[in-house]
Amino acid sequence: MKLLLATTAFASFACATPLTRQQTQLNSEANDWLPILEGKDGATCAEVAVIFARGSLDLGNIGLWVGGPFRDALYAKFDSIAIQGVNASDYQASFQEYFDDDGQSACARSLGAAVDKYASYCPNTKFVISGWGQGALCARKSFDPSIGLVDINARDRVIAFAGFGNPSGHFENATNFPPLPVTTRSLAYCQERDPLCSDTSVDTIPADIDGFIDISSGKRLRWAWTPEHFFYNSMTSKAADDIFSVYQGV
Repeated sequence: MKLLLATTAFASFACATPLTRQQTQLNSEANDWLPILEGKDGATCAEVAVIFARGSLDLGNIGLWVGGPFRDALYAKFDSIAIQGVNASDYQASFQEYFDDDGQSACARSLGAAVDKYASYCPNTKFVISGWGQGALCARKSFDPSIGLVDINARDRVIAFAGFGNPSGHFENATNFPPLPVTTRSLAYCQERDPLCSDTSVDTIPADIDGFIDISSGKRLRWAWTPEHFFYNSMTSKAADDIFSVYQGV
């Protein structure tokens, strides 16, 4: 069963790299925006500000699976960058909210409000909006001005939307996604057999997955836990390179 494989992969990862609770917190958090958002004296604006929405059930505010490696790859690439996770109090990354709210309107509102506020303090900063899985759906939804990004000036300074395993295509009938701003480059990262974002059909997924239900028929997505969906950390360096190239071209 693929669920078992995914669970085993997580257990192997945890055993191979044992972390203390404090280390886990540090690896799953990014709060570079807080000095600006809280109006602290001496806070400086970054040239590039990235906000990331973690995937379902991941830890902290950026998560361990994709957000942590993505953060580290961006730090290695940029001299002046600030990285922030969507407020975990606003976005719990639960499966229940995933299905009840078509990708977390609360998450999209929180993400958009953070970008708007940072942009109001930092008029020259360029922004990147990103997420993994459910978080990518939230990030894509944040471009709806009735939910997320309200300030036109802030929207125009978003240079890239980077989605890892983005399931938005499965929600197009239920959610009206607005076009991305013309200033925003869409960067998509999808594992070949990840059914959330690839052309993998339900016929290629083993029928022995307990409780498997086809999202294409409008029912709950139970195949988000395929192993392919948990290996986007291998794409984070490529994503950082792509974002750097976009920034250089602005």
